[in-house]
Amino acid sequence: MESFIYEIHCHTNEGSTCANISGAELAHLYKEKGYSGICITDHFFKSNTTVPDNLPWQERIDLFC
Repeated sequence: MESFIYEIHCHTNEGSTCANISGAELAHLYKEKGYSGICITDHFFKSNTTVPDNLPWQERIDLFC
């Protein structure tokens, strides 16, 4: 039986202020460690994002995406 290993909660510095590594670096590191995949769960609400809070909603969404 083949097994799979997934990280199901990780953040990137492109989207979350609590992260210090880019999505590309994160993917590379997990692949090196033998993971099958990762789920990026970057923050958007509660001021824990790299997107400024004072922008109009649509602009915030566009920047986040």
